[in-house]
Amino acid sequence: MSLRWKIYGLIALAFIAAALRWRTSAIDAALATAQADRDRRALGAVTRAQETRNDVESMDTDDLKRAASKWVRNKDR
Repeated sequence: MSLRWKIYGLIALAFIAAALRWRTSAIDAALATAQADRDRRALGAVTRAQETRNDVESMDTDDLKRAASKWVRNKDR
């Protein structure tokens, strides 16, 4: 093989390697974004659960009865 074909081969290999690296980095970035979004949603759910727990714990018995009355069946009916 002549030197020209060897150079063309090396250039083609370098191009293929760069394209694969670019594709891999794009996939890694997409996975990192998905993980961050999943973590953000999980943190939001935990925060809402803790706020609800704190709200219920701060209620006295009468407030708790009034808030729960819409979710519990009325025995008089």
